[in-house]
Amino acid sequence: MNFGEAIAALQSSKKVARGGWNGKGMFVLQAGGYRVHKDALRQGGPITKEFLESRGLDEMFIQPHFDMWAAQNQYQTGWLASQSDMQATDWVVV
Repeated sequence: MNFGEAIAALQSSKKVARGGWNGKGMFVLQAGGYRVHKDALRQGGPITKEFLESRGLDEMFIQPHFDMWAAQNQYQTGWLASQSDMQATDWVVV
């Protein structure tokens, strides 16, 4: 499938990968699109309960975005497609 079809699959909560990627088990997923209450935030995280309260907020919204499970078995936040990824037609649902 092409990149547009891969994006549509991601937006339907599917995971996608390139057939031409060298790394085993790699895939892209759509994350975010939800709210996190200030009491559910991780202590020591980048956004704290105190920070939200200083802005008069009880929760924060995590914007939808693409992340990747990388070949090193690590979660990579904020994945961006390369020019070759956008031109590729070897996208598959995993």
